[in-house]
Amino acid sequence: MFRKISSVHLFSGKALDDLKHVRQEEVAVLAHALANAGSKVVNLAQLLNLCTVNALGRVMVGRRVFGDGSGGDDRKADEFKSMVLEMMVLAGVFNIGDFISSLEWLDLQGVASKMKKLHKRFDDFLTAIVEDHKKKMSSGRADQHVDMLTTLLSLKEDADGEGAKLNDTEIKALLLDMFTAGTDTSSSTVEWALAELIRHPQMLARVQKSWTNSWAETGS
Repeated sequence: MFRKISSVHLFSGKALDDLKHVRQEEVAVLAHALANAGSKVVNLAQLLNLCTVNALGRVMVGRRVFGDGSGGDDRKADEFKSMVLEMMVLAGVFNIGDFISSLEWLDLQGVASKMKKLHKRFDDFLTAIVEDHKKKMSSGRADQHVDMLTTLLSLKEDADGEGAKLNDTEIKALLLDMFTAGTDTSSSTVEWALAELIRHPQMLARVQKSWTNSWAETGS
């Protein structure tokens, strides 16, 4: 059911085309932040993370999750990134309880305890977003753009056309999957690509030339 909803409302060709302007606008914000930095040292990893989270946030919940990296929301952005990284680490850690079931209840390494605390932090973060969205929808202040969360909330009583229902826990689980799977991985990949381009100036020049030619042809 979730796969069907996501493929239709988020990953279809039409959805990607309709949301192209979101990606372009967030990349423009990133470029503006880098240009304003001038000769100052910038935390590129943080700016890329802000870009990907905000682009996904606008698609998923209809608004930017964080600021533009100018300083006001840096703490929140760092906290969110740390939550994502902590979840990845905990998901891959060697846990004795997974192999010796009789010791699982002891939680010798504290993995279960850490996961519960992390779940609480994520749940608070997502609950605030969902509740704020509900208020905007009920008051008629929701944005004209129909985001994924609006779609999910509107499908709560009939998610698949056959009477299947969605609850807030399932909606938050889907949002969590999207945010964790689509933010740090994407920003890290772009960070790696930029690092490689800087290491190979000739390739960077080719990319710049290609982008210039593309911009001249399309005007965007």
